[in-house]
Amino acid sequence: MLSALFSFGCANQTVNNTETTLTETSNSNINSPEISDTKDSSATKPVVKKGSEQPSALPPKQKPEYPIRPFDTETLYDLLVGELAGLRNNFGPAQEKYLAQARLTRDPGVVARAAQISAYMENSPAVLEMSQLWVEVEPNSLDAHSLYTMSLSRYGRYDEALKLSLIHI
Repeated sequence: MLSALFSFGCANQTVNNTETTLTETSNSNINSPEISDTKDSSATKPVVKKGSEQPSALPPKQKPEYPIRPFDTETLYDLLVGELAGLRNNFGPAQEKYLAQARLTRDPGVVARAAQISAYMENSPAVLEMSQLWVEVEPNSLDAHSLYTMSLSRYGRYDEALKLSLIHI
């Protein structure tokens, strides 16, 4: 469970699939227009209910399932500190903790999270290092290869980026 927490971050929340309806009270002291079904359809916006599926050309992207494995106490502490720092918008310490633990553990979930934090922080050297490490520890990950290819391109290493991208077409 903790591995999933670290892989996807503490900020992810689930939304239950219940319908949301808007109701207007007739005893309201606020002068607001009432919602009715007889209004001109060109003036109203369609109401989308939670849980309704919109047709899409692409299937929904699924997050990878990383195996659950135990971490030693120091690693777990650093990852928790990093997650909490990130939740408080203090990304410097979050990145520092995740980069250190990604190098140490080489855990695919930790490496992926470190790469994502580095990309968010626009730390190009760290993104290049972590995306390369991510490709090494999770060679079948399209996200890892995409990030690594973009990082190589950012550094002007176009031949390497092209070779890497052609492998996974």
